[in-house]
Amino acid sequence: MPLDDAGHFYFFFCPRAQTIMKARLKGAQTGRNLLKKKSDALTLRFRQILKKIIEVAMLRTEEHNCAFLSAAVYKFRRFQ
Repeated sequence: MPLDDAGHFYFFFCPRAQTIMKARLKGAQTGRNLLKKKSDALTLRFRQILKKIIEVAMLRTEEHNCAFLSAAVYKFRRFQ
């Protein structure tokens, strides 16, 4: 098959086939763009949820550390 300068094949034998292929290409590009938008939105939402989870975990860690320290101080004072 002959190639053009960009390395593309020429395979359209009638204008109708070329029109159909262009329409399919346009549909595929539109579908890809919609999926990309959806993927970006889901990634953003996932990052927001993950950030909230990390914040809650860090807050709990700080609370646990404070509780363990209070318990240690209590035990230390109790046995002196």
